Amino acid sequence: MLTNMGLYQNRLTGTMPSILATLTSLITLDLSINELSGTIPKEWATLTNLRYMSLYHNQLVGTVPNELAKLSKLSFMYGRWWDSCKLCPKLCVKTHRILCYF
Repeated sequence: MLTNMGLYQNRLTGTMPSILATLTSLITLDLSINELSGTIPKEWATLTNLRYMSLYHNQLVGTVPNELAKLSKLSFMYGRWWDSCKLCPKLCVKTHRILCYF
């Protein structure tokens, strides 16, 4: 059972992998300082044990999916979204604990 995945600073390329949604025991996900592109997969809403997610310093576009509002244990999200509450209002309204750095 994988609970922590730290693949930061590995020069990973490609899109954000939706296959990670199958790792439902994840508590920590750190994909920061890579060259990943695209959007955050809405399928990640199945990561219900996730408490920490760091995606900063990648080439992400779009918004944080509203489906991620289902992640009730998520207390720290580190990324680069200029106005995360406008990009994902359901996440901000439901989980007043989210801390996004820019």
